Amino acid sequence: FNVGNMSATFLTITPNYRPPRVVFEMANDIDRTIVNRQRMSFSVEDAPKYGLDYDRLEDGMHFFTMEAYAHPRVFPLTLRMFEEYRWWQNDFFEPFAKQRRLIERAQRWRVLPFVLWRYRHDLQRNLRSEANIYTFRTPSYMLSSAQDHRPGFGGDQQHIWQATLAPDAVCFTTHPAKKDGPSPSYWTGAGNLPRVGQVENVAIVLHRISTRPGLYVTHKLEFTHAWLPKDRFDEFVDRGAWKFARKGDSYLALWSQQPTHWQTEPGEDQNRELIAPGTRNIWICELGCSADYGTFEHFVERVERAHLWSNGLDVAYRSPSQGLLEFGWRQSLRQDGNRVTLDGYPRYGNPYADAAFPATEVSFACNGETLHLDWETRARTASTLMPAE
Repeated sequence: FNVGNMSATFLTITPNYRPPRVVFEMANDIDRTIVNRQRMSFSVEDAPKYGLDYDRLEDGMHFFTMEAYAHPRVFPLTLRMFEEYRWWQNDFFEPFAKQRRLIERAQRWRVLPFVLWRYRHDLQRNLRSEANIYTFRTPSYMLSSAQDHRPGFGGDQQHIWQATLAPDAVCFTTHPAKKDGPSPSYWTGAGNLPRVGQVENVAIVLHRISTRPGLYVTHKLEFTHAWLPKDRFDEFVDRGAWKFARKGDSYLALWSQQPTHWQTEPGEDQNRELIAPGTRNIWICELGCSADYGTFEHFVERVERAHLWSNGLDVAYRSPSQGLLEFGWRQSLRQDGNRVTLDGYPRYGNPYADAAFPATEVSFACNGETLHLDWETRARTASTLMPAE
């Protein structure tokens, strides 16, 4: 019923489509702990590896699917497409049209590459380049993040990390771009993306805010904030820098390097938004459950007593579950002294599928059901399809 919903449109025009049974089996296989690593998209700099040319007009639309309009390698092609297809008059590209005079002047003065580089963190906030996604899921909770994904760049609709204990008992942090308006805004997207490193049930989130003027968005809010809806949890404990929450037998701990305070103004964010003033901050999130710690009180005690040291955006945290974790804005993530790889993930790496990147074919298997996708032959082979009703 929503003309803007592509999934609904697809299902409407393909009434005979039936999902493979294995998708249902994977979605409902919730009684075991799994780790999922997967890689999405690729770096614009690697485009030639995949047969794409920065100068070929026909390849421009592929770069546009990545929203790589303002990438220095792609922007000359973008301008050719604007002229070729008369996109200066397209409402979707209004932000570019507003800067047309500046762009043409920069071209004339031969400083356009410098302008693109100088404002890259703002102009490339939409870029959908390589993302290495890590998910740790147990029967009690799930923690997921885009590892080390474009830290410091502006964000638009990216959601970099989240802890999920129940459908509405969730936690995540962002740097809000502005108070209101379209994305990027207060909760959607980000002013600056954080640097995240995750090891199973622990995520370390580093925020470094820049208020440098932008051509698209200029950040003016000098704080980070966490969505931590106290009323959606069964129990909440405030221990200063550490906040603890319980939902059923699932436990959450959240630490902020900077002092925090709750949003108290009436509205949806009241006592749900935890604000940490400052342009630099470290957030640490650790999850647990009764199977690992017994009582919630024991979890609180173990985490609160754990050694934690920070200086600037460097941090060392001796997690009760993961040992010594060390991370920094320019430092690798280390666990007990060993470097943790945050990139180069496979296309899919989990108990259901093991596919290299890039993948020309992928096979999924769960509870006796299978699905094989072959992009070279465009074949889909499923052991069983879901019933029509």
